[in-house]
Amino acid sequence: MRHGWKAATAAAGAVALLLGAAGCDRTSSRSGWLDVDAGRDHTCAVRDDGAARCFGLDDEGQGSSPSAELVFTRVGASDRHSCGVWDDASVSCWGAEYDAEERLADGPYVAVAAGSLGTCALREDNSLRCWGFRLNEDAVTPSDDFLQISAGRSHFCGVELDGGAHCWGDGSLATIDPPGGTFVEIDAGPDYSCGVGEDGTLT
Repeated sequence: MRHGWKAATAAAGAVALLLGAAGCDRTSSRSGWLDVDAGRDHTCAVRDDGAARCFGLDDEGQGSSPSAELVFTRVGASDRHSCGVWDDASVSCWGAEYDAEERLADGPYVAVAAGSLGTCALREDNSLRCWGFRLNEDAVTPSDDFLQISAGRSHFCGVELDGGAHCWGDGSLATIDPPGGTFVEIDAGPDYSCGVGEDGTLT
């Protein structure tokens, strides 16, 4: 499944259910989508030709669709910005303070998680890079290696290589202290997080 505080996954060639209050274009074709992520008031998705399309609130450019000439494999949406992984495994963001054609090329990257606090991207070697206009000393990039990451409103969570949960960001949130156990996926919400354990339980 997907990262994001709002996440949903569409497998390659599957039907993308662009529904809900995140400004989705209900007239769009419901087939031919590879990935989708819903932010606070907008949604971005990747078509099977690699084009990224965004729908919904666009007051800071977060809901604008990047040039159709840009090819993406993954997207992440927050409240004021959106990000995507290009087909060359670099990452770019658009919206507040970002230009979609300015790329981070120190990957290769395989996933990106956009939150209100900032953005974190997961490299192929399981390391992270985090950045953003509201990151503070409590939200430095963890040195751990991760299998999966998720962005909430003011915090991030991820599954480490050993299946442990690790969260960072706004230290005032109880979500920064996740429970023990072995997880296969974590999804960060606005002020909470949930995880699926290796035994299929939901925490």
